[in-house]
This record gives sequence, structure tokens and C-alpha cells, in this order.
Amino acid sequence: MPHDDQNALFIAPATELEEERIHTLLRAYNARHWPKDMPSFSLTARAEGELAGGIVAYLVASTVEVEYLFVQERFRGHGIARALLARVESQAKEHGAKKILLNTYGFQAPGLYRHLGFQEVATVDDVLGTSWHIFLKHI
Repeated sequence: MPHDDQNALFIAPATELEEERIHTLLRAYNARHWPKDMPSFSLTARAEGELAGGIVAYLVASTVEVEYLFVQERFRGHGIARALLARVESQAKEHGAKKILLNTYGFQAPGLYRHLGFQEVATVDDVLGTSWHIFLKHI
């Protein structure tokens, strides 16, 4: 049987550009199952003339999913994450959202989310050398 390299499967380490492409393809696939006008809540926080942090969140049906929330270490403890989440919550309410959903690792910010009124709905221990937490807040 002749071997056709065009139809062969090759698996190799992904480049950074390919990782971004995979993420883009997944988002496009997911978007086919979500409303076309799905609002995005992408915000940045600047302090001392630089990017201190940011949040990326999407409204799907009545739930806002926080995909990313990050504050640079030197700016932590100054209320930036709280302010970003508060702004997303405010915008979410304007769009009729009822819940905010997010997840975090044990070394990230589970204590912050509890403090901000999020309910921990699931925890997976001993995963990736830490714990993984899923939080939900009714707004």
C-alpha cells in the first residue's frame, strides 16, 4: 500500500502562534453554540503609567464567565481585582446577567473570591500540584 504523506498524521510541539490559533479555533467553535451578539467584558487597569491588570469575561445566556483575571504582583493588594470584578458585575447586570462564574487555582485567589461573595461550588484537590476551585456569584 503506497504511503501518502499528505494524509499522514503528524503530531509535534505547538508554537506560540499555533497555541493562539487553537484557542481562536475553539472560541469560533464555541461561538456557534452561543448567541451571536454575546457581550464581551474586557477591561484593563492601569497604574503608575503601566498595565497593572485586566479581566476578560463573556456573557452567555444569563451567566458571565470570567475567562481571565490577572493583576501584576507588584500591584496586588490595592483593590485592582476587586475594582475589575465590580465593573464587570455592573456591566453584567446592565445586560441582564444573573450569575458570574469563574475558576482559579489554589495558589491564585480563592480567598479573594470568597471575600467578594462568590460561593465555591466545586473543588478538585491534588490537581496539577495544587487545588482547582470553581466559584459562582448570584448578582
